[in-house]
Amino acid sequence: MKRRMRRRKKTKEEKKEGERREERGEERSRQKRRKRRRKTRKKENEDKKEENEEKKEGERGEERRRKKRRTRRMRRRKKEKRRRKKEKEEKEKEGERGERKQEGGRRGEIRRKRTRKKEEEEEKKRERGQKEEKEDKKEGEKDRKRRKRRRKR
Repeated sequence: MKRRMRRRKKTKEEKKEGERREERGEERSRQKRRKRRRKTRKKENEDKKEENEEKKEGERGEERRRKKRRTRRMRRRKKEKRRRKKEKEEKEKEGERGERKQEGGRRGEIRRKRTRKKEEEEEKKRERGQKEEKEDKKEGEKDRKRRKRRRKR
């Protein structure tokens, strides 16, 4: 996709300058240089494309094998993970069944969750309170020191 740039209209001075250049033959040499550059770039790009294609053809087989190995490995891991998860869940269910019977089934479980939440919130509150007390203590000590300094003066 080649984009065409819209050229702005040349001023009279630019036109004159261009004419002067043409007289000197600069313009023609510049165009030749551009043409040469374009050709070399085109050749280089074609060479690169060919090299890449050759590489791909050689690597494709190896890449496929690598991919297959990787997918197999991933599948195996997934299966193992699923199996472990199932075993873990089964063990947990067996343990929970025993607990439920002792502590009143599903309702007991809900109750336990609520109490756990409440305990966690209380713990957080306690920690906050302790932090605030520490900060208050530090500020109190600073105030005492300031007062002492003022008294000395």
